[in-house]
Amino acid sequence: MTKDRQSTARPHAEKEAAPDERVLTTSQMTRLAAATGVSVRQLEGRTVAQLRKDLAWSIDLTSLLFRRVCGRVVRTNPATGLDEGVPAATVHVEDTDANFIGYFPGGSPYGWLHGFGVRREEIATVRTDACGNFCVWIPRFDIDWVVRWRIERECYGEVLRKPTLADYLERLHDVIEIPERVWPVPPRPGPDPGPDVRRIAESGVDGRRSFEALLGSDTTSTLDLTPASARTLGERVVPPADQLLFDKSAPPPALPKLSERVNERVVALRADAGHPVADEDDGPSERVASLKWLPVLQCRYVIHPTVVPIIDVPDITFRVTQDVDGDGDEETIYSEGFFDVRWDAAVIPPVTLRAASFARSAPGCGDRPELGPCAEPEIVLVGDMPLKNATAPGSFPFVDTVSGYAVRPNRAHPSGRVDEVAAPGAAATAPLAGVLELWGCNQHTAGGQQANRYRILSSLFSPVTGTFGSPAPIVDHWNNWRVVGSPSVLEWKSMTADGNGWYEVLDPADDWMPGENFLLEWHAPADGLHELTLELGQYDAATMATTVIGAGAPVRIQVDNSGAQPRINSLAWRVVGAPSFTPLPLNCPTIRRNGQDIEIAVGYQGWASHLRSISIGASGCGLGNPTLVSGFESMQSGVPAGTHTGGYWHKNAADNNVSVTAVYRVPAALASGAYSVGITVFSRAFNPDDGHVYEPLQPDTGFNPGGIYNQTSQGIAIVD
Repeated sequence: MTKDRQSTARPHAEKEAAPDERVLTTSQMTRLAAATGVSVRQLEGRTVAQLRKDLAWSIDLTSLLFRRVCGRVVRTNPATGLDEGVPAATVHVEDTDANFIGYFPGGSPYGWLHGFGVRREEIATVRTDACGNFCVWIPRFDIDWVVRWRIERECYGEVLRKPTLADYLERLHDVIEIPERVWPVPPRPGPDPGPDVRRIAESGVDGRRSFEALLGSDTTSTLDLTPASARTLGERVVPPADQLLFDKSAPPPALPKLSERVNERVVALRADAGHPVADEDDGPSERVASLKWLPVLQCRYVIHPTVVPIIDVPDITFRVTQDVDGDGDEETIYSEGFFDVRWDAAVIPPVTLRAASFARSAPGCGDRPELGPCAEPEIVLVGDMPLKNATAPGSFPFVDTVSGYAVRPNRAHPSGRVDEVAAPGAAATAPLAGVLELWGCNQHTAGGQQANRYRILSSLFSPVTGTFGSPAPIVDHWNNWRVVGSPSVLEWKSMTADGNGWYEVLDPADDWMPGENFLLEWHAPADGLHELTLELGQYDAATMATTVIGAGAPVRIQVDNSGAQPRINSLAWRVVGAPSFTPLPLNCPTIRRNGQDIEIAVGYQGWASHLRSISIGASGCGLGNPTLVSGFESMQSGVPAGTHTGGYWHKNAADNNVSVTAVYRVPAALASGAYSVGITVFSRAFNPDDGHVYEPLQPDTGFNPGGIYNQTSQGIAIVD
């Protein structure tokens, strides 16, 4: 059975006015009058629809068109580290004028803006859907005003933009050799997409390690930078060039008496009658405080003082509210809306608004799987993976019902080569990892008796005794949600087990999301083989006891959250042609080569409870990388003569610990400097809630998820 995700978001009952039926705000009237020559009096109290009719043949009507801006409001789930959509939130689009004190420290490619004197007028609102997505129509003249203001001021289009990873790498262009793209990028309208982040990352030891050295592990962990050697034919590759470099608040570098200097400037500006810097947002408010020290790009070629005022900056900003406590009033969950959108782009890219930690988010976007007829109690799916194999002729299995392993992801490669395509009939031994979502049928017994409680019992297999332990109920907690009423209200329902592990059976008519068939969000399953049994119960309010009325057939799953372990055990070097290698310490290794071609021997080891693959490599210091002259090829079959491989794939279920001594050649022509060797180890464990579609007649021979990995690297100084 496959999991066919279907959107179940309840449509909002209230009908929002068409975008051209909103009355122009004061700021909009001022801007449109300045752009068209029409007096403000003619625009007062009018809508765009009325003006389009009344001013036909008087002004350029393209000014009265709209541009569509789409985006998503997300919150990072602290339990999983994944971004989840924020449903039923209100996105307020605001016509904004602000003043900033710009702090541009010397030697830094970035500046920081301290906001004050903010004036806002709401020009549109829209509600997010079940996945947190939204689209809103914004008057073209409003956007044109922002773009024109920046064009007319030296470098403000660059300064008033949040830096992305692409900006960071572009500024390193002179010191990092950027290889050619590995796939063609067709011409498209809009700004240049910038450097190819993936290829830059892969120009070093391996994508993640190279990026980690530049950006740190926190930033790198959010990127999909699986090395090309570990990728699968047809796997989707998305360069994350547009991700913000400062995803969280980043304070400016310390400067003595910076606050005093900023306050003095603000006071001086307020005293200048020519600068209208006071407004309704002045003072100690949350919204003003959230604007302090916003990191932005710094001009490259414009000379300016360290602290400089930027007055009356127009922008179209976002503020997001949501009823997070169920009191009927919406709280602000996002207000850092300056410079979120590339308004000058021919095609405005989607914007991501990252909500506060207290916002309410929804895993899975409220999608519900098709479970079939649900004729009896049954655990049907874990994430997207079926726990019952199809029986139709020609079907391939999904799971080993005895060992609990997923048999499709990360099959073994008997050759040990990464590029081998596994046979369709070969069975993988892939365990599950991470937060596990269980779906199934819990409404009634096979005889039709209705249940109002259910629980899931787990028995953990003991390798010592060879038997399963006593079954115990799984106790966890998650929230269901729904949008009801007009105007719509976001409601939450806490799913918490009682002392005996019983959960409430939801009424389908109540339309809770993800749905009445969502059985469990299991946050911390123990490693090992679990046998899970779904029990149905009937709760008696008089006795406050639950009686078991039925149970489903047990299902088994393997869990492994132990990860993967990389290690560099040894280093040695020699001049090319020398009979032996000289050992190097792992602490601050230094090679004095005296202008000669040299070779470096690296002792690697990688292991995991369920090893998938290993990737090794070496990086240079700007003029080229060391060349691999001996890798895994002696441990593999079918490798063409003269080929040296830096990747290894497990050959069978027991192949979980691999050691190799790889040799790299460093020609004398490569510059002296800091070099690096590294190893990345992947587990074949995977999280099944990954959106993969399981088709019974498709063997999934190319399904090789590699999200669970670990890496380490070692720096080496090479000097002449």
